[in-house]
Amino acid sequence: MISLIQTNDQKTQENIKAITAASIIEFLRQLAGKKKEIKNICSYSTRVSRNKRTIILDCKNCHIGEASITDIKCRENILGILISEPVADRLVLSHLYERDYEMENLEFLYMLARFIDGIRVYKNAEPAMDCGNEQAKRGEWLRSIIDMSASDPVKAYMDIRTMIKRSQENGSVPDGEKCIAHFISMLEKMSGCVPELGDRINGDEPVNYYETLMKTLVRPGFSSSRIYTAPPPNTEFIEGYEVQRSGGRVMQISRYKLTDRPETLYFAIPVEYNMRPGELEIIEAVRKKLMKHRPKDLNFSDSANSREYFRRLGKQMLIEEAQKIGTKLSPDEINTFSDILAKYTTGLGILEDVLSDERVTDVYVNSPADINPIHITVDGEECISNIYLSQDDIDSMITRFRAISGRPFGEANPVLDMDLSEFKTRVSVIGNPLAAGGLAYAFRKHANNPWTLPKLINRGSITPLAAGLLSFLIDGQSSILVAGGVGAGKTSLLAAMLLEIPQKYRILTIEDTPELPIETLQRVGWKIQGMHTKSSVGGSDAEIAPEMALRAALRMGNSTLVLGEVRGPEVKVLYEAMQVGTAGNSVI
Repeated sequence: MISLIQTNDQKTQENIKAITAASIIEFLRQLAGKKKEIKNICSYSTRVSRNKRTIILDCKNCHIGEASITDIKCRENILGILISEPVADRLVLSHLYERDYEMENLEFLYMLARFIDGIRVYKNAEPAMDCGNEQAKRGEWLRSIIDMSASDPVKAYMDIRTMIKRSQENGSVPDGEKCIAHFISMLEKMSGCVPELGDRINGDEPVNYYETLMKTLVRPGFSSSRIYTAPPPNTEFIEGYEVQRSGGRVMQISRYKLTDRPETLYFAIPVEYNMRPGELEIIEAVRKKLMKHRPKDLNFSDSANSREYFRRLGKQMLIEEAQKIGTKLSPDEINTFSDILAKYTTGLGILEDVLSDERVTDVYVNSPADINPIHITVDGEECISNIYLSQDDIDSMITRFRAISGRPFGEANPVLDMDLSEFKTRVSVIGNPLAAGGLAYAFRKHANNPWTLPKLINRGSITPLAAGLLSFLIDGQSSILVAGGVGAGKTSLLAAMLLEIPQKYRILTIEDTPELPIETLQRVGWKIQGMHTKSSVGGSDAEIAPEMALRAALRMGNSTLVLGEVRGPEVKVLYEAMQVGTAGNSVI
């Protein structure tokens, strides 16, 4: 008897432990945002980051729909999840292509979810009493509308409004006036359970409402940058062209005039955003292997070296993966896929494609980046784009820029200036506490070929008389100060003036961020030496201050002295050099 009691006590304790463990596991699972499952609903998870709550639907293992709001089964599951998760800032359908819904689009989906939840209470309600045969018909119609609303709430709403209009037209029948009035009152309450919905749904809209009027941000699974794949309705086509990329890739560019905004729309579709599912699966499989690969003898501070390394390694892994799954890849496909892999492992992602467009001169990323599109200057004209960078893109870029430049960046040094020689681009970054809302970037591209005075004349930037005067002054060893507003072309004019300096003279340049074409001039015979100084708005303590570099340059013999920028105490030293001629030749 004692043994039996002990056994029962042991079982009770084990059950208590099991229940407690299960409760703890369930609590931790919910706390961590692990996958959840609801009856007849695909698994999903929630993630909270930077005060934003994201619902992520795992559509990879779901076989009931097509992972799209336009699919009726998928839409029913999405709306069911939104009913059970009433607060979120972003909805992500995770598949080979990930579709993001946020802001007004997610708000509209929540309206539909509240509408579905609001009319459910009328499912067993009587449309009206003493309505004869019409009572059963209306009850059956009402239940069918409520059932249909779970998968197509827009059509359900439209059908209710249509029935209200039709019933009002038939309300003059003497015997059924009271019955119809009660029925109309019920329908008015149903359609008005979400008052804002009436402003968003128009009875004249096309059947494919979800496809045409809901903008979806799309991205492949290996990219965190999102784009709109279709232009908005308020646009007029201007032009289209292609941008050739390394590896044989071609990016389609279209420009549209916006009817309700002063800017134009820069609409880009990179090749990886328009690939077949099988191609995406191969790239994703190889990318996961590349992310686990850790080379022992590679210097990642050299972006060009690391990019070429991963491009070659990607080619090898692509061939192995294709053989493993029994498919064939052409040489062009291998080159294209390997370049995409390099772009998303050691490169700048979709931003590389934008910077490779020769017509683009400036790219701006405002904070917070995930809700502000990239702004691009094309042929001197400001454009908004269909490209949205994620917070992950922004954070990974600043980590890479900090490593490449060797300059500090953080709350104590919230400004970073550097040069990306691989893309011939100058980068300026600001962060907290200087920037409101997070990191902000400005990319300014250098000219692919050095500017010359004849080229500036052909572009209409200066007149032949002004160019001749500048050439005459430089030949006479005059000191020249180039001044102007942002984007006025100061650096371009300065670079063009360098080519007017006789090759017999030595040239010393002082810059905090390299912008002048020093290597190009050296290749064609000029005697030019570049000097690098501390940035005027930040930089490392190990770097030399501009005024110290200027004094050092004055001791290096007779030379033509060229300063990229003068913004601080170095102005006094520069003025002294101009006045007494200690530089030997001209000062520009």
